[in-house]
Amino acid sequence: MKFKLNAVASICLLSALLGCAPLMSGTPLAGSAMAPTRAQASAVPVKVAQASVISASITSSAAQFTMGLAAHGAGQLALASQRYEQVLKITPEHVGALNGLAVIYAQTDRTDEALRLFVRASVLAPGAAHVRNNTGYTLLRAGRLDEAEIALNQARALDPSNAQTQQNLALLANAKAKRQSAELAGQPEAGDKDAPRLVVVAPSVFELQVPASASAKVAAPASADLRDTRLEVSNGVGISRLARRTADRLATEGIKTARLTNALPYKQAKTEIQYVSGQAEAAQALQARLPVATDTVAATRLHRGVQVRLVLGHDLAGKSITAWLASEEKQQLAISAQGGWRWS
Repeated sequence: MKFKLNAVASICLLSALLGCAPLMSGTPLAGSAMAPTRAQASAVPVKVAQASVISASITSSAAQFTMGLAAHGAGQLALASQRYEQVLKITPEHVGALNGLAVIYAQTDRTDEALRLFVRASVLAPGAAHVRNNTGYTLLRAGRLDEAEIALNQARALDPSNAQTQQNLALLANAKAKRQSAELAGQPEAGDKDAPRLVVVAPSVFELQVPASASAKVAAPASADLRDTRLEVSNGVGISRLARRTADRLATEGIKTARLTNALPYKQAKTEIQYVSGQAEAAQALQARLPVATDTVAATRLHRGVQVRLVLGHDLAGKSITAWLASEEKQQLAISAQGGWRWS
């Protein structure tokens, strides 16, 4: 009898250490005077464990978000929007769904709605560089360059090596230069001073302030678009598949390569971007996406149909290019082929 009592005490102690609840809390042992009859036991309501419900909700949320990302990447914005909204019904603080839905709003020119969601996502995840990047790019498209600069600089501070943010900063610099030229020429400034403004009210805290006289006027600055540029990638160092891997990496950002070549005798010291007349902006946009500093050179002639030629040099053979190329294998759904947004 003493042995049985010790065994029961040991089991109870183990259960307490593991944080487990008794199997049948408050239920007397069978055969005791307090034990219910079979009829009484069948009438006792059974409580469903809440953990299984929570687990199912998390699983459903993750599945919907994955399907939303797939639809978004395929350009099915209406379907992606539905998936993201379903995620937010289950998990209102899902940063990925907030970010994805905000990007869709921005892509469909619902700028104010997009910014409200980006604000929520930034508050929930202050260290999320991709949310700041998307906020900045949205503001850039709306012609609100000063606000865009704040958001993009914050994104760069959080993730200094991200090529997408660097590209957006290059587009911002180009837009600011055009605005300055327009001001010098006496043309009206793009954008609306009465438009809602995204204001930093505290570290990592944003607020969308809407003036009483706010209007819906927005002006999107022109920006270099590499999607329609015929690009040649040329291997100037002789490393196996360097041109092919570089082209694959650029494809994740919506840049299609029209031609792959080898630049014999593989003595290209520094990476160089050559461009034909009228393609200077495209060359600069490509320059901003590369992990090393490059030169852009005007070319009198390139291969027939080619507008920009990227000649890979030995400066791309070190750790920077290794890390840059490796990122293609992470399946970055973060980058939209339609602009400078990042999914993650």
